[in-house]
Amino acid sequence: DSILIDTLHLSANIGLDCWRRSRAQPIGLSVYLLLPNGSLNIAGLSDDVEDSVHYGDLTKAIVKFVEGYEPLALSSTVTSAAAGLTPSSIQVRVVLHLPKYILLSPHFSVEVITPSPSSIGSPDQTRIVEVRDLDLPVIIGVNPPERQMKQRVKMTLIFREILGDPSAGEGEGGVDYRHLIADITKLVELSAYLTLERFVYHIVQHACTASPLIQSVTVRAQKPSAIAFAESSGVEITRSR
Repeated sequence: DSILIDTLHLSANIGLDCWRRSRAQPIGLSVYLLLPNGSLNIAGLSDDVEDSVHYGDLTKAIVKFVEGYEPLALSSTVTSAAAGLTPSSIQVRVVLHLPKYILLSPHFSVEVITPSPSSIGSPDQTRIVEVRDLDLPVIIGVNPPERQMKQRVKMTLIFREILGDPSAGEGEGGVDYRHLIADITKLVELSAYLTLERFVYHIVQHACTASPLIQSVTVRAQKPSAIAFAESSGVEITRSR
């Protein structure tokens, strides 16, 4: 059984936006509560919201934490609030969408998956950070025109962290993903590649070693202009540290 709030649209100051300005920015917040089978039987029979998880109360519980938190801290705080309201849940999943957080990407999201309320802060809790549709101009390809002119490469990067993992080291702050994406952008701008395989592998290698908090990285790169009658051709690689 599940209770969910799908893409609650909010506006809040959660730090600097893509133009490095401290001001309110749009937020999409989703919460998914996985409950034991049969949990909603009572409410299903009684037709009384008091016998269920009141999603209005759930919304109020998480909205009050939004203002003033950085994205990674916000996702964890909302997870704790949702788990506290539903101690019987067997999984809490929170997804935070920030369309104005990364300048070159309209799709930045932070997802926290918690197997149960008791596992908050344990190695069983995972965080997934995704950057989609990152468009970069790159010298890439083996044909003479491709060695002279940059072409668009569309990228998706998925970072996985295990929260509370002692092997990541004590005293580590959260990963600065905005800074990491800026580093990757500079890396690409200063390089030239013959193949997408080398391009993707180079980025995966850099991203995996950027922080001990990052457990694995997936990078997908697509060339929209490579094949005349295909939307794109691409390569995807996933590697762990």
